[in-house]
Amino acid sequence: MIEADAFVARTPWPEAEVAALDGRCRGSLLEAWAAHVRRRWGDDGLAELRTIVGIPTIVLPDQPARDGWYRVAHQLALTRAIVDRFLGGDMAALEPLLREDAARVRDRWVDRVMRAAVGTKRILAASGKIHHALYDSGSVATSIDKSSAKISWRGARYFEEPTFGALQVFAVRGLFATMRERAPTIVAEPQASGLELRLTF
Repeated sequence: MIEADAFVARTPWPEAEVAALDGRCRGSLLEAWAAHVRRRWGDDGLAELRTIVGIPTIVLPDQPARDGWYRVAHQLALTRAIVDRFLGGDMAALEPLLREDAARVRDRWVDRVMRAAVGTKRILAASGKIHHALYDSGSVATSIDKSSAKISWRGARYFEEPTFGALQVFAVRGLFATMRERAPTIVAEPQASGLELRLTF
């Protein structure tokens, strides 16, 4: 098992291996990505990033359709390029930026309803349905008790890729931040075509 911060800091796969990954994700995971890049690093930063990743606008628009399907390989390549070019290769530095971006597009009324009526554990329990809505391959299962939870990703090779794993850690911690609950202790275990996060509340 790997402590979360060490897990996040793992070396990413080579570009060619990432480019060969199958699987698609919803555009909602990439919402307004170009606007966020432009706001922080300007038009030149966005143009440079486009050059680095080499993904044409027609394939990955600046504003992807929320319900559109886009390659997971492109999501991971774009994420890694942002980290390497603008954050000095420090994946952990991306986490507060993602939270800031999410806060800009999130519906605060929906946040209040989630905190009042749903609760963190019920959202975690729905991880399988959430994954199915956001990705077209693999599956997620959860087991939860009073003081711990286990989230298991199975059946897709991109689950093994370090950038994907880091994004899942950020998503879990972001959920607890949104719900205004103390972040759990997280340890991770990479697996063949899988990933497992264990949370202690």
